[in-house]
Amino acid sequence: MDFETYWDQDYTLSKDEWPTVRFVTSDKFEATGMSVSRNGSVSIFRSPAFIAEVFENLQVTYGPNLENCVVVMQNAFFDALILHEHYNVRPKYILDTKQITSFLEARKSHKLRDLAEEYGLEPKGDTKQFKGLHWNDMSTIQRSDLGIYCNNDVDITTKIFKKTLPLVTNPELELPLMNHTTQLFLQKNFKFDFMLAMKLKEKMEKQADEVAKELGYTRKIISGNKTFLALMEEALPSGEKVPMKWSTPSKKTGKSKMIPAFAKDDEGMKALLNHPDDKVRKLAEARQAVKSWPLHAKRVHNMIQQSKASDGYFRVPLKYAGAHTIRWSGCEGVNAQNFGSKADPLIIEVRNLLMAGEDMVLLTADSTAIEARGLSWIAGQDDLTEAFAQNRDPYSEFASILLGRPVRKPEKYDPKPVAKILKLGRDYGKAYVLGSGYGMGAARMLVEMRKIPAFAEKIRAGEITLSTCKKDINFYRQTYPMIPKFWSAVEKAFRVVTKYPNEVRTVGPLVFYSKGSMVFLRLPSGREMRYPHCTIRRADGSIKWKYGHLWGGSITENIVQSMCRDLLGYWILECEKVGLPIVIHVHDDVTTMVLEEKQNESRAILEEVVLTTPAWAEGLPLAIDPIIAKKRYGK
Repeated sequence: MDFETYWDQDYTLSKDEWPTVRFVTSDKFEATGMSVSRNGSVSIFRSPAFIAEVFENLQVTYGPNLENCVVVMQNAFFDALILHEHYNVRPKYILDTKQITSFLEARKSHKLRDLAEEYGLEPKGDTKQFKGLHWNDMSTIQRSDLGIYCNNDVDITTKIFKKTLPLVTNPELELPLMNHTTQLFLQKNFKFDFMLAMKLKEKMEKQADEVAKELGYTRKIISGNKTFLALMEEALPSGEKVPMKWSTPSKKTGKSKMIPAFAKDDEGMKALLNHPDDKVRKLAEARQAVKSWPLHAKRVHNMIQQSKASDGYFRVPLKYAGAHTIRWSGCEGVNAQNFGSKADPLIIEVRNLLMAGEDMVLLTADSTAIEARGLSWIAGQDDLTEAFAQNRDPYSEFASILLGRPVRKPEKYDPKPVAKILKLGRDYGKAYVLGSGYGMGAARMLVEMRKIPAFAEKIRAGEITLSTCKKDINFYRQTYPMIPKFWSAVEKAFRVVTKYPNEVRTVGPLVFYSKGSMVFLRLPSGREMRYPHCTIRRADGSIKWKYGHLWGGSITENIVQSMCRDLLGYWILECEKVGLPIVIHVHDDVTTMVLEEKQNESRAILEEVVLTTPAWAEGLPLAIDPIIAKKRYGK
């Protein structure tokens, strides 16, 4: 099924100010036609006057909400929202070819035009000829062309669906999760706090100026590339140069040039953030803050606009398979996967914009240290797994050995100075248990340590150095030797199947094999991760794939995060089976909205579900933080 709609120069989905929900609910919206194909039959186009009749006929056959069939769309957020908002039909089962192809390769383009080319199908064509034209403005020829265009979209979608659906592994889990993601966007679950949103937006917009002012500069100077370059050149010690990188090729000339490495994820910027000179480091921190605060304000603005378009409710937009691990990611300009949990208080407060409905409360089950637990379980580090299973405190235990003194969680009766020392020690152990599991090096660990104020103070005092980080990482690897052995084992297996396509290798419940240059990694759940264009470089023997380089630590990270994502997906579906609708979820937590009067009963059910593993994860110890009923979404 596919809709065609009116659009013009200003009113278009290609502009940030017109996210899907605002576009579809706008007074300017007009469906100029739709096409439908039943069971792969010839696509039939219907003009606006006959669309309602089409759905009446479909409802006779398939039920009021088409619940007796599966509705297939390309970009279901758009078409399903039109169906729901303008024709009062919300299909029970929706599959989106955009989501299916994302499952197969998350990082590539999933636009219909690009997918048609990739799969060798007829070209999609374009809608430029219909720009600014309402149905009544179109000539007979233009209307005919629109029908042909719309039918072609449905035909392409049908062919892509038939080609890709059989490639989805563990479909019993994945297909319902695709549908869940679309349904989440169609629902109006969260009431939105507009007054708080306006206050947050105003404060965020001022923050960039405040950060620059603290260093004696203006926001314009810190954010400007040339002016910031001059400041950094002046601040760096004699003999040091500003880190540089190659730019992306120019659209006009196709050539690259050397530019300052000032972007957030540039290795050069990370080095500046970890620089021993306070002035250099503070300048780098100010640059990141000045660049990021307007983005935070923009997100709140987008949430305001989208909630206004949804009658005061915030719809949760999540991108299914937004990462290679098939984890969800944010979309629609709000990134509901990252509202911040340990960030600035202003950023954390964004969560509080989302409120439960009248007589309802929110219950969030947050899985504790799920990645560390998953890593120790899959790697066979049985002593660490047992510590988690016995509800001991591995962070404190590791810190006690590392620091040579007793470390534990602070208790309420501890004097403040004692509690502070205990917390610092435990946090130090936690940093290594959580941070060293994927092969993080000393330099990166020092950067991560600097993000924690208490450790940043220790770094400035010379108590935490590159040398101490290196020593403590080595101690982690000696204490938990099965984990680095696991890195080696998965890298070896990956390397063998990359080099020898007919080989199959197993590491515990993991299966590695390849077809051509595509390496497949079957997870314990049965889902397979795909690594396209894998080769072994002759120069250095490293593993290269379409998106960069791989080694044991990075492969392990993919495996563990993928397992945790599959656990999350299992919990989502199990919760919904027992009547607990999941209204939002992040990497390691699920949130349901329930009647306030039934919160105790619902809490017990939620806890039972999230402490249960599927058969493939038997023996993986789970724990959750206490579930507290709240009227606002937050941690």
